[in-house]
Amino acid sequence: GLAIYFTDQWQKKGYKHWAAKLYHSGNLPGLVELLDNERFRNESELVMGAAAATLVEALIEHWGKDAFLQQYQTWNPSFKEMAQMEKVWHQLLEKIEIPDHQPKHAALPFLKGFNFAHEGYRIYNGYGSDLARQSLVKLANLGTNAIAIVPYSYMRDPEKPSPIPVIQHAGSETDESVIFAHAEAQKLGMYTMLKPQIWLGRSWPGEIAMSNENDWNSFFDYYYRWIRHYALLAEIYEMDALSLGVEFAKATIQRPEDWRRMVKKIRGLYSGHLTYSANWGEEFEKFSFWQDFDYIGLNCYYPLSNKEEINKNELKQHFRKVLDKIEKISVQYDKPVVFTEIGFRSVAKAWENPHAEANGRAYDENAQDICYEVVFEGIKGKDWCKGILWWKWPTYLAYRGRDNTGFTPNTKKAEKTVAQWFGKF
Repeated sequence: GLAIYFTDQWQKKGYKHWAAKLYHSGNLPGLVELLDNERFRNESELVMGAAAATLVEALIEHWGKDAFLQQYQTWNPSFKEMAQMEKVWHQLLEKIEIPDHQPKHAALPFLKGFNFAHEGYRIYNGYGSDLARQSLVKLANLGTNAIAIVPYSYMRDPEKPSPIPVIQHAGSETDESVIFAHAEAQKLGMYTMLKPQIWLGRSWPGEIAMSNENDWNSFFDYYYRWIRHYALLAEIYEMDALSLGVEFAKATIQRPEDWRRMVKKIRGLYSGHLTYSANWGEEFEKFSFWQDFDYIGLNCYYPLSNKEEINKNELKQHFRKVLDKIEKISVQYDKPVVFTEIGFRSVAKAWENPHAEANGRAYDENAQDICYEVVFEGIKGKDWCKGILWWKWPTYLAYRGRDNTGFTPNTKKAEKTVAQWFGKF
């Protein structure tokens, strides 16, 4: 906090601006949290940094500089003193004027893009690398106008709440590398969505479900603190959209009011387009609070057929049924839909269970390509559809993955199909 106090242009607009925005939107941590060393270490450096710097300013004003310098390293207040100082701190925050928070209502362009996947090691071939910049340039040349940037964290157990860290080790999707990827995409005129996700090893976010009220409350508290970090990051760097969550299939159906409270708080902090990336099937079809978002996000991996061989017209008929389901949800909530994920591996029977692992299936770029064609032809002329973010495109163009059977169309037949169709929309 003391270091940030001396940094006038911290995070572009200064710590006072961001602390006041957190405070007035109900997103500022309390003084007890700020003085809890373990909590401080597990929290967002952006959120806690802004809060700590304004606390330093309040203490200097209240004590005087000399007294502050004598006390700040060893200050250990009682609960009574903390309550008194929190009032002093909040009085300072009340005086800081910031522009009225107005959510942006810019028209949503038709999104032609990809989930931009951190496949490497930060500055070598991950988000923070020159190779990532080269990969984005190729995307732009294919007609891409949008990407989703996907930083990960983790939970160890889908049935036990635990703090969700903002991962900052060197090889990961650090804030610095996320900002770099966003900035490079922005230079190329791309719409950027920040789409943080939770990794659960042998499970997935759709299995997250707590067994009692206390655990549910803890889970939402931990998740809120994590997503608050990315909401602030997205606001500071003017990212176009934020996905509040990805594929929490049980948690959204079982606890909609907890999510709605979180949406309201994040709305007070982040002014760009806000969405949620729902899993295909039950979550998407039973999701009950799309009205709280700017548009509907769908991770679309509906199976299209279980046949070994199938012709294109049959696939189109099956996909038409999927589109009918999606359109009903769009009409029900009067919201456009963006495919926040859709994709097919370059394997035999790519259409059967699009989300599934290759599981020994042979490489087949033709099967992938026909699925791409079916999707593009299916969404053409659908007014309710406002775009597609394919899963996925790598941060370095040499990435192949095992047997080259992954989701990327890079250097495969589907790459040409992408360029042709992106040029038509």
